[in-house]
Formats: sequence, structure tokens, C-alpha cells
Amino acid sequence: DLIISDVNMPRCDGLQFVKRLREIPNAEFVPVIFLSARISVGQQEEGFIAGADNYICKPIERSQRPIFLAMIKSLLIKSAAQKNNLCELSKDKLTGLPRREDFFCALSKHISANERGSNVQLSVALLDLDFFKQVNDTHGHLVGDKILQGFSEVLSSLRESDFIFRYGGEEFAVLFVNADAKQAQTALERLRSVNKEYRHEKDLPITFSGGVFEVPKDAVSSQAEAYVEKADKALYSAKKAGRDRVQVYHPTQLQEVS
Repeated sequence: DLIISDVNMPRCDGLQFVKRLREIPNAEFVPVIFLSARISVGQQEEGFIAGADNYICKPIERSQRPIFLAMIKSLLIKSAAQKNNLCELSKDKLTGLPRREDFFCALSKHISANERGSNVQLSVALLDLDFFKQVNDTHGHLVGDKILQGFSEVLSSLRESDFIFRYGGEEFAVLFVNADAKQAQTALERLRSVNKEYRHEKDLPITFSGGVFEVPKDAVSSQAEAYVEKADKALYSAKKAGRDRVQVYHPTQLQEVS
């Protein structure tokens, strides 16, 4: 929400830090304050050019502390508003879910956290509504839209710690956190039961197929798309096997879970 940084630091100084921070997607708007003993006009100018939102010279006099705290509060309010605006812009208009690009961003961030030592088991899943084109062709796109919205509600029955996205068309993606492939499989089996109990538009019998891939512990964020492709292969196999089922990707085989 807000970063307060010194300028003189070992290995990577504050100027380099902010420049690199501004290159990270979704971090370009994070407010940064430099708090430094480098007080010359030229040094402060360098800080603003690097990308800082404010530059405070230390030590902060006692009489100036209320102003410093008020500035922090103001930046936090602006940061929250900016974050909300970005979230609204990125959400899918029909379902209200985050979109495909947010899925890859979230997956990459979690893998990066593991690279830094978080050691959290991740699994990804792609879900596809079966015979959805027939729904649109027979009942019209308005009914199809209602089905997509209804399935989004079904997906909300997953754990709060799992992230749900609209991948595109009638496809949805799930990022399971602290779950291996077997646990993700169990969750999706429960989801299939919830979905069959849900009253979809016109009481249409809507089913879905799913593909799951367990992200390896030594995964690297640059390979995020390759991991999702494996879930997509499992999804393709599930549809080929007759739909209305979930399959888990395995390095040597696809194991059916029905």
C-alpha cells in the first residue's frame, strides 16, 4: 500500500530500488516516500526522477511529525482508491470475476513467493462448461450469459483461499493455494455436486469438465504459461473422454477422476 525507503542502502540503493519497482506490473502506482539524510536539492531531484512520490529529509523535527503522518494518510487514501479503480477495470463485466491476465499475474506472484522460500503448494485448474455453444444456439446468448453468471456463483463455494477467474468464453480458471492435485481434485468433485444442485437458467442441466495440474515445488514464474498449458491438456483429455469429469495431469499419464 505504501513504501517508505532510505536512499543509502547496501547492494541496491533506494534510487535503483524504485526504478526496478516501477517496472513491475501493478506496482507502478504504489506510493513511495524517500526518507533520507541526503538533503541537497540535486539529491532530492534524483529521488523524484527515480519515481518517488515524496522526499523527506531526516531527521524529522518533532513539530513536523503531524505533517509527515498526514502526508502518509493522504497517500494511503489515494493508493486505496487507485487500487480499487484498477480492480474494477480488470474485472470481467459479465461475471464480476478477475480476468485471464489476472490469473497469470496471480500465479506468477505465488510462484515468485515460493522462489523466495514461501514453499506453498499450488495447483491450477481450467474448467469448461460442456456443450455451451448448444445453449447459445438453442436458447440465445442472454440465457447463455445467465448461465455464466450462475456458474460464477457456483464457483464461489470454493475456499476463500482459492482464486477464481474467468479465463475466456465459457472457460474459468482456479488457482488453488495450499492444495496439491489430489486436494484440488476433491474440491472440484464437490463443486460438480454443488453445480448439479444449482438451479441454472431455465433449469438447464449444466455440467463442466476440468483439468488440474499440480505446480512443482521448483517452479519458476517465467514458466507460468507452460504450467497452465498442462492443465489445458488435462481438460482436453476430460472432454475427449466424455465430458462432465475432471482429470489430473501427470508427467507420464492423465489420470481420470470422475
